Amino acid sequence: MSLASMAHRRYDTGWYRNACVWKKGTAMSLGIYPKPDLSRTGEVVTRPHEDGVIVRRADERALPALGMPGGENHDTVRLLLDGNDTRGAAAVVEYTISPQGDGPGLHWHRTYDEYFYVVSGKLSMQAAGRSAVFQPRDFVFVPRGVIHDFWNDSAAIPCIFVSGWTPAGSEGVWKIDDLPSDVRSDPVRMLAALDSLIDIVPVEGTRIPIAD
Repeated sequence: MSLASMAHRRYDTGWYRNACVWKKGTAMSLGIYPKPDLSRTGEVVTRPHEDGVIVRRADERALPALGMPGGENHDTVRLLLDGNDTRGAAAVVEYTISPQGDGPGLHWHRTYDEYFYVVSGKLSMQAAGRSAVFQPRDFVFVPRGVIHDFWNDSAAIPCIFVSGWTPAGSEGVWKIDDLPSDVRSDPVRMLAALDSLIDIVPVEGTRIPIAD
């Protein structure tokens, strides 16, 4: 039996394997997860079509990154995909963290999983009680419920990385202009709307030093 047929057969039985290796291979976790429910991510397509292709050019306008004070420059976000583009399945953004950008602080999410892919510079991260520095082309997946944080330790070089989450929803914090005018004009209702969108549960504590 080929590896492909084995993988297909295992997937059809309702489970699949997912392994996560921390930086330098210092730890590995292996788990069995339920087969994804395709009905939650939209209709099952039965024949090819040409609708829905989305392109974001590199020079498209970036938005301020909420909750990330940054260093000398302003941190920015480019919204690449939102829930309207993916039937609610996922959202993707591109972050630019300025030198010494401090990140959002320790937090976790109740309703979505998150991933990080470093494009340029170096991204410092803490997740599940471990800290590491990630280089371009490194990838990190953080399941919902895992406490984490990210920042840029470099004194001179910005860090650009792509982050996404499943399902979509929290990207709405960068689309506040789409909220009704009566909500935007009321600070209490505005804060409540943002809180319901961003799903960030802050955690008190200090960052774990990164080992040399």
